Amino acid sequence: MKRSSVTLVLVAAIAGFISLATVTALLPGCHDAPEGLYSKTESTLRKVRQRPTSSYADNIYKRADSLLLAGRLEMARQNGRLGPFRDYAAAESLFNLALKT
Repeated sequence: MKRSSVTLVLVAAIAGFISLATVTALLPGCHDAPEGLYSKTESTLRKVRQRPTSSYADNIYKRADSLLLAGRLEMARQNGRLGPFRDYAAAESLFNLALKT
């Protein structure tokens, strides 16, 4: 009687593990980190900073830089999560806002 209950528990544990692995694999994984968008935003801001502008543009540059930094931090935060739970939408949105600024 003891041997059959141990076998049953072992089979149930293995089945649970396989089920969990299958569900995790089938979860829609996120797309890759938006490294390309980050690089594009950073290079665009670098080019714009090199142009001669009036002094009022400093506030706009600071806002764009802060959006770029916030997007980079959000991307790093998402990289720390497990694959199926990553969502880079906020980082992409911040990078797009920085480009529009």
